[in-house]
Amino acid sequence: MSKLAIGSTAGAIAVGVAAVAFLGTGAVSSKDSAQADGPLPGERPAVRESDGNSVDRVTVVRPSVESFHRSTTQPAQVEPYERTDVYAKASGFLDQVLVDIGDGVTRGQVLARLSIPEMDQERLQKASLVEEARAAVEQARSSVASADAVVVAAEAKLAVARAVIAQHDAEVAFRRGEHERIAQLVHRQSMTAAVEDEKLNQLRAAESALAVAHANVQSTEANVMVERARALEAQANLVHAEARLKVAQANLAQTEILIEYAQIRAPYDGIITRRWVDSGDFVTSAANSKSEPLFTVDRADKPLRIVFDVPENESSLIQLGQLAVLEVDALKGRSFDGRIKRTTGVLDPRTRTLRAEVELDGAESGLRPGLYGMITVTLAERPQAVMVTTRCLRYENGQPFVFCAGKGVVEKRAVSVGYSDGIRTEIVDGIDARDLIVVESRSPIHPGDTVRVAMSE
Repeated sequence: MSKLAIGSTAGAIAVGVAAVAFLGTGAVSSKDSAQADGPLPGERPAVRESDGNSVDRVTVVRPSVESFHRSTTQPAQVEPYERTDVYAKASGFLDQVLVDIGDGVTRGQVLARLSIPEMDQERLQKASLVEEARAAVEQARSSVASADAVVVAAEAKLAVARAVIAQHDAEVAFRRGEHERIAQLVHRQSMTAAVEDEKLNQLRAAESALAVAHANVQSTEANVMVERARALEAQANLVHAEARLKVAQANLAQTEILIEYAQIRAPYDGIITRRWVDSGDFVTSAANSKSEPLFTVDRADKPLRIVFDVPENESSLIQLGQLAVLEVDALKGRSFDGRIKRTTGVLDPRTRTLRAEVELDGAESGLRPGLYGMITVTLAERPQAVMVTTRCLRYENGQPFVFCAGKGVVEKRAVSVGYSDGIRTEIVDGIDARDLIVVESRSPIHPGDTVRVAMSE
């Protein structure tokens, strides 16, 4: 429901009625009686002499300067800032119900407790699996350390084997040089051939020992590679054991979370407005589509929401910050001032209305969720609005304009329009209260036409 209140200013102009007298021969009388009554001081009458055919007669009005007020009044509902139905995450029997309707609660406060014995046993089982996995990790770490030590020992043996090769290389070089000297002496017959044979045998023995040393190095290198592979395997076993430990810990944490769900807690500071269960009731998990809420909590640490719907024809006039006054019959007609805090921004396709909200402090105002009242929103407030009858407006390419007839000559004026109730329209720019605006004419008129004016009754 909307209303338009208009307050007239002291500068309103009296309305006169134009009259034209004709002689029996059709000549115009010597005195024009079509002049508008009450011209402003210093203004010449807006009437011109006419031959009776070349001058059109038009009806004009003066704009009025008024206090313009437009508002809409709609039913409103007082609602909490938030309302939450509290469900159980786990299924079980209600062991304790610790609150009742009307009780104030704080965020995290326990509202009820469930009894779930099987969950306690499951936690013990999973805790044992965690300990088993932790022991496996320690064993794998020991295996990694042992494998690393074996690799170190094998690498040390390889170093010794390589040192032995160097030793045998030196021995072979010594025996070869010795054999060559003896061979030269035997050739000069300075020494017997038996000595040369002995030195040759010693050279062959040194070369054989060198070959054995090379073979030993190859064997030791292969052993080092085997031990390194075992060390990598031990490291992989450690990673696997650590992963199993994490899985066991995650399973235990999941069970502990489910057990924690046996404590039904308040989502925020609020008031218990509904209690749906009693001690001993069996409740199902919220994951079950057939589950029912345990409690309903209304938020208490936030202002109340005053919710109302604005019809489609006025929805475009709703803006954030507009003054809104709520009247509640249940509180003996008390009124509460607020401002529009938010809107949906779109119309409900079913009701063709725009939802809007005002916030009020319930603690200070005495309002309670569920109260019903009427809210009045000020859509427009103009203390000095220039108003004309809507019939004065004409349009060209969608742009509004009016015809003025000051001094009997038609003038086209482009205007900017404001609020309109369909009968009268606010002119924001383009004219003022001194102008004479054409309401109607007997025939089409154009800028520059000479006309004879009469004030509208």
